[in-house]
Amino acid sequence: MTTPTDNKPIYRHDFKKSDPDPETLRQANEAPPWRVFSTKESVEGDFVTRKMDLDQIRRGQSYRVDREHALVVDAAIILRRPILLSGYPGVGKTSLAYALAWQLGLGNVLRWSITSRSTLKDSLYHYEAIGRLNDAALSKNDVSKGKSDPNDIGKYITLGPVGTAFLPNGDGPYHPRVLLIDEIDKCDIDLPNDLLHLMEEGQFDIPEISRMSHESDTVSVRTADGDAKPVNKSGVITCDDFPIVIMTTNEERDFSPAFTRRCIKLHLDLPDEQKLQDILSAHIKDKKLLALEETKKLVAEFTGRKSDPAMRISVDRLINAIHLLGAGRLATEADREGLVQAVLGTK
Repeated sequence: MTTPTDNKPIYRHDFKKSDPDPETLRQANEAPPWRVFSTKESVEGDFVTRKMDLDQIRRGQSYRVDREHALVVDAAIILRRPILLSGYPGVGKTSLAYALAWQLGLGNVLRWSITSRSTLKDSLYHYEAIGRLNDAALSKNDVSKGKSDPNDIGKYITLGPVGTAFLPNGDGPYHPRVLLIDEIDKCDIDLPNDLLHLMEEGQFDIPEISRMSHESDTVSVRTADGDAKPVNKSGVITCDDFPIVIMTTNEERDFSPAFTRRCIKLHLDLPDEQKLQDILSAHIKDKKLLALEETKKLVAEFTGRKSDPAMRISVDRLINAIHLLGAGRLATEADREGLVQAVLGTK
């Protein structure tokens, strides 16, 4: 159990190391009693940094966040609560998930991009009923293949990003997955309530597994990572390390009080001058480019539009415009005016 003097940031806004460092996660080993879903046999042992794709590493390494925002993230990790992350488009909401996953050595982000047709079941698992029926028919007609084995049910089940995030990790220290639920405000009206039940219970079931009789205690299913993991023959999946859940919203709709009060709310504003410079330094490798007069004009245009919501420029578009400048595409004043307006979305 940590004491107040032991407390250090879990997610560090000023992280400078070249390799992930999950050790600060030990401060979150003990979940609040009301957020314990299963009991691990041990919270000791070493962290095994999970592998992460290069493109996700790049997104994570280049992200910058304020200290105040990092403290809110820490609170969500300790309390095992999802983060409802709002902010102007292009401010870096999705990148926060990749930064967390990289810095804490948690592996690839499990991402679920929401549309108006999205359902929770689709994100939990997919059952290939037709494929199984076809294989059963082939086995029946081909005596050399014998009878279909009920334990083969796992071959026809693939966990989605949310289902994979809730898989138990087993022994060892708290080492969750990062789950990004992107643009949740685009969802159907019932989805937040369905998610609320999952987040509160920390488990879901796969009835296709529980309906079968199995010789072994587990069934192997495919995950969103592309590998196979064992699932209890009851078909019930219960997390032992509640995932770090980030739900982004562009605030195009309101959510019920029952949903929002169970989330940790975080809003990302457009960066101030100092943070903007930190962001540009992280993304633009040629530092001479940042010192050019034309770059300064682009930054001034970005800053000047911040006060008017209708005229604001997203950070990612500013970075794109500066990159074009470095590529020699804004050689003249006429080039700058026309192309900058197009890239920045102001034309």
